[in-house]
Amino acid sequence: MPSTDSYHLRCASCSAVNRVPQGKVGASPKCAKCAAHLSANEAVPITVTDASWESEVKSSTLPTVVEVWGDNCGVCTTYAAKVDEMARHFYGKARVLKLDAGMNPRTASLYQIRGVPTLLIFKGGKFDRALVGAQPEEVVRGALGV
Repeated sequence: MPSTDSYHLRCASCSAVNRVPQGKVGASPKCAKCAAHLSANEAVPITVTDASWESEVKSSTLPTVVEVWGDNCGVCTTYAAKVDEMARHFYGKARVLKLDAGMNPRTASLYQIRGVPTLLIFKGGKFDRALVGAQPEEVVRGALGV
């Protein structure tokens, strides 16, 4: 299965979410809907599911962090802004994804998620480690090696 190695940018003009391939990161991409220029400041985490796990995570050659969260988790709700910020800061260097544990039990079970938030770190599509709890960006950056 080919790697998707891409990022999501939300257009500031029309709010459309655009997939930007890794190869176009420095190329000043434009919104597919309204043709406005997109910037790294508009990067957002990619939502991943049980169905898209292989193509989005396991096939990626880029360092990847997946926040596993739950909808009834107060810490997850607060931490969401930090995860969004990491997507902007890591743009072009590492991918930031989100997985709802309740809606994707197969993947949560596979990685033995016992509490949320949990951050799963992947390098070259291979599981590296899990960081349990809301981790500071510096810890995540160090774990990813970026």
